[in-house]
Amino acid sequence: SHRAIKSVSGAVSVSVDAVDNELTGGGVLLDSAMKKRLGIRVREAFIKLASEGDLNAAFELFLGCLEGRWDDWSDKEAEEWLQKAAELGHANAQYLYAVSWQHPVRLGGVFEDKAAKWFSISSENGNANADVGLGLLAQQPASGEPDHAKALFYFRQASSRGNRIGDALVGMCYELGLGTAINLKEAEHFYRRAIDGGFDNNPFALPGMPLSQEEAAIEALANAATSLGTFVLNRSEPGLKETAEVKEALAMYKMGAEAGLDEAAFLLGVLFQKGGQVEKDERVAFGWLKKAASVGHVESQFLLGWNYEHGVGVAQSDGNAMDWYNRAANQGHVRSLVNLAFMLREQKDYG
Repeated sequence: SHRAIKSVSGAVSVSVDAVDNELTGGGVLLDSAMKKRLGIRVREAFIKLASEGDLNAAFELFLGCLEGRWDDWSDKEAEEWLQKAAELGHANAQYLYAVSWQHPVRLGGVFEDKAAKWFSISSENGNANADVGLGLLAQQPASGEPDHAKALFYFRQASSRGNRIGDALVGMCYELGLGTAINLKEAEHFYRRAIDGGFDNNPFALPGMPLSQEEAAIEALANAATSLGTFVLNRSEPGLKETAEVKEALAMYKMGAEAGLDEAAFLLGVLFQKGGQVEKDERVAFGWLKKAASVGHVESQFLLGWNYEHGVGVAQSDGNAMDWYNRAANQGHVRSLVNLAFMLREQKDYG
């Protein structure tokens, strides 16, 4: 156990479980009391190393607090060790410390200047996630006008460092003409880089990363897949079913939809409901539309209402039709409001 604890200074992630596994392999079993005592020794070793300037030990102390390795440590102490690791030069700690300044629940207010400061420091230490953070600050400032050219600079830098979220965001800039001229060829190039290998190896899936950041990264990849699907589908010759382009577009839309992007599920629903480029399948279409409608996609809610009203892909139900029309109408969808008014005027039963 002494050897395992000493290895912290070599940037090895050490925990009580790691030491327990080492001892178990040698025929030594630890009960809960022994684990607790060992945990205290590990913690003390980390504290000593961190006080001597070991940035990895400081970061391990932050993670230990965050993961509940020690019962008597608080969120406040986790924040203090994160700051310590950041100040000592730990690039991931610097990035996470910057992110912490963007969460008002944790720190009592959003401090964009402090977030920008620590993103910049982390970026200078080669952290590509920090590049993404700086780009998003430029693109979506708390006040003032967005600086899309600056955002694109940082997204490009993240991309050049192999960051897939950077790839996705550069692609978005080219697709929408943000900070550069619209260039769909370049957009497709960067989108393909972003989704290469699927959604595994999310660069934002880091220890200590807030869930909201991981979800935002997945959304960026899902958007990249969905846009790529549309690019490819637009190249397919109309009227021909199941071409190579259509199959690739379906795969891209499914990738986006399964990652939770409502627009991708909607596009799948429309494809299967219309037929033409795929075999028409109204039941499959209904399933994808319901997936999108259930999370608030207004056009999907309208189409679900229409499908229920006319019994397309599902048993006819005036009550369900009116329910979905009403949900869409509450979001300002005019056609849903009109259809709902007609159904009410005809005095159809609700339910």
